[in-house]
Amino acid sequence: MNPINHWLAKLNVRERVLLFGGGAILLVSGLYAYTYQPLLEAQQQLDTAIENQQRLNGFLQSISGEVTTLRSQTATNAPDTSGQSLLGIIDSGSEQAGIKPAIKRLQPEGQDNVTVSLEQCPFDPLIDWLAMLSSNNGISVKQISLGREAGDTGKVKGKVLLGL
Repeated sequence: MNPINHWLAKLNVRERVLLFGGGAILLVSGLYAYTYQPLLEAQQQLDTAIENQQRLNGFLQSISGEVTTLRSQTATNAPDTSGQSLLGIIDSGSEQAGIKPAIKRLQPEGQDNVTVSLEQCPFDPLIDWLAMLSSNNGISVKQISLGREAGDTGKVKGKVLLGL
C-alpha cells in the first residue's frame, strides 16, 4: 500500500474532510491570488489608460480649431524681408546689436543661408542678436559651432549658419 494512502486511511472521516476541504480552499485561493486577481488589475490599468487617452483625444480635438487659427495667423504675420537681402538684414542687425566688429566674414550659402564667422564676439549680445533675428525677421539658426576665446571671459569664436 502507498504511504500516502496508508496515512489517509489512518485519518478519521472528519480529519479527511478537513484536509480535503482545506486543500480545496487553498487551491481556489491560490488560483485567485496568482491568476484571476492579476488579470483584474491589468484590466483596470488598461481601462484607466484608455480613459486617459480618450480624455486627451477630446482635449486635443477641442483645441484643434484654436491651433488652426494660430497657424493661419502665423502664416499671415510672417516677417516681411522682401525689402532687404538676407546679408543686409544680418549686417544691419549685427550693427544694432553691437557685434559687427566681431563678424570677420559673411559667406552666402545659396539664396536662403549665410555663414557668419565670428572672433572675439561677446556671448550675451550674440544670443540676443540671434533671438532678435528669429523673432523680427524669421531668420533661424540652422547650425552653430562656438568655442570660448582663450583668455577672454565671455567672448566666443566660431561659425553660425543662418537661414530663412
